[in-house]
Amino acid sequence: MDTQSKTRAKSKPGAAAKPQGMANAVESLSHNLNKILDSILTAESVPKFLTALNETLKDENLVLVSRHISADGQTTEKTLDDWMPGNVSVDDLDDQTGRSGAAGGVRIGHAGDGTEIILRQIAADQSGVPENVAAGLVVRVLKLHRTLIGSQIRSQATSIVLDAVPHGVILVNSAGRVLLSNRAAQLILSLADGLSVDNHGILRAAAPRDTDRLREVIGEVAGAAPGAAVQPVGVLKLDRPTLLGGWLMAVIPIHARRRADTVSEIAAIFVTETTTGEPTGIPPKSIERLFTLTPAEARLLVALVDGKGLDEIAAEYDVSKNTLRNQLNQIFRKTGASKQSELVRMVLASPAALLHRPKFGSRDTSTD
Repeated sequence: MDTQSKTRAKSKPGAAAKPQGMANAVESLSHNLNKILDSILTAESVPKFLTALNETLKDENLVLVSRHISADGQTTEKTLDDWMPGNVSVDDLDDQTGRSGAAGGVRIGHAGDGTEIILRQIAADQSGVPENVAAGLVVRVLKLHRTLIGSQIRSQATSIVLDAVPHGVILVNSAGRVLLSNRAAQLILSLADGLSVDNHGILRAAAPRDTDRLREVIGEVAGAAPGAAVQPVGVLKLDRPTLLGGWLMAVIPIHARRRADTVSEIAAIFVTETTTGEPTGIPPKSIERLFTLTPAEARLLVALVDGKGLDEIAAEYDVSKNTLRNQLNQIFRKTGASKQSELVRMVLASPAALLHRPKFGSRDTSTD
């Protein structure tokens, strides 16, 4: 008999059962962890996430319970299945779950309505992860989900705010790769008229020399030392093949810190066109509300901001110049301005200037 045969002969009858049992436990643990991670990455609402988490906990003989203690000392408990889904939130997580016990379970935090959230074993005589061990893991899972949801909400809110800015705003890394762009910038880039992105997502200009200048400025600004007393600002103008006026660009450094020793090399580019004579697109209704003007006064003020003279405005709206002068005097009185140039600056510096969507000019390529 060879050595391997002797070894197999000496093996105990139950020796194969232990590895098989361990493999089953590993498979079960892996399955449940994947379910939890999937529910986190899906980033559904808190009620949906808690429901998915609770289903996974049941496989480990655990359940989430809501406990409310009334003013007279009466205790009411509900399982997650009985909670009102729209009211479920975990606003206060317990960071010391391993030491903070609760009668019939382990407290992991408090819900939005002040009730305690308890992690409890379903049946004491069944196997599963001990509640005091699982509690810390559940708190970490809830924190991870909260962080992901919060990050998505902040990202969406940031995009909405940037889309309200009438100038193009583009975030790039030091190599000029576009990381984020607002609606105005996306419109500019879609024109491919002096500024666009290549197949690798990197900004380029129409002329090779302009592309080199653009990337040189981005590299210098994005790579600037965050501790410098004076931060660099790059400015340049790019020509447009359509000859509609160039793009004016200002590049500033964005030092996004994740940790004290990690600084991302990012630059923000603000883009606008040099074309003049185009209407600003500021809604007269917003001017009317901001400065307590009549509709006619607001219409006149927007026309003045757009660079029109009283003769042009009178002809366009079929009113006399005397009427316009009276309206203008009322505008001066209501705004406190003393001359038209001051009025224009006041409007362009007001929130009303953010309430329009720019329409950047492009050569008409339509055919008859």
